[in-house]
Amino acid sequence: MSTILDGQERELIRLSILHQQSITMRIPQSRRKKALILVDLQKWFLPKESIAFDNTVKLLEQVPYDLYVNASFYTEKWSIWDRQTERIFPKNSSDFANMMAPFVQDKKPLVSLEKTTKSSFKGTPDLQQTLKEHRIEEVHIVWYDIYDCVFATAQEAFDLGYFTYVIEECADTTNGADLCEAGIKIMRELCLTINSVEEKIDFLD
Repeated sequence: MSTILDGQERELIRLSILHQQSITMRIPQSRRKKALILVDLQKWFLPKESIAFDNTVKLLEQVPYDLYVNASFYTEKWSIWDRQTERIFPKNSSDFANMMAPFVQDKKPLVSLEKTTKSSFKGTPDLQQTLKEHRIEEVHIVWYDIYDCVFATAQEAFDLGYFTYVIEECADTTNGADLCEAGIKIMRELCLTINSVEEKIDFLD
């Protein structure tokens, strides 16, 4: 499991001040077995100020799941990321550290996976197999990047036959509000977020 580096405890304490805050999120309350998929919540993606991070910790505190999946992303030199986008996120970098690790370490069952792709379903261990083993029927997806890896994971989850909901208040981007809003708009159109649910369902507000 990824661990937090010593110099980050102060930042985590600051972020956890959300315990004193009141937030509202519409969380689908079906009777299906559910998994929470946390996508790429790592140091190199985390903005200095992120309400989405705070909301995610609050979600973990208040809503039980049948499975927790904590995904971490990396790419290396000469990968398609390097060759086409000229961006690399090496695994041996201190910025690979998963910032959500302290908040999920006591959650059971917990699966930590690593991936070099946008979709968490292409990671290791195999996410589809893991969901099947735990008889998961519905997935809730959070964090980064809402128009990229979160979107890719949501699309594939839906295509594989899972009820799929991105928790909008727990998803974010470091690339500006416009892209964040665009990602939400597209996923709402596809009925893939908590604010675009077509099925008749109860919510935890």
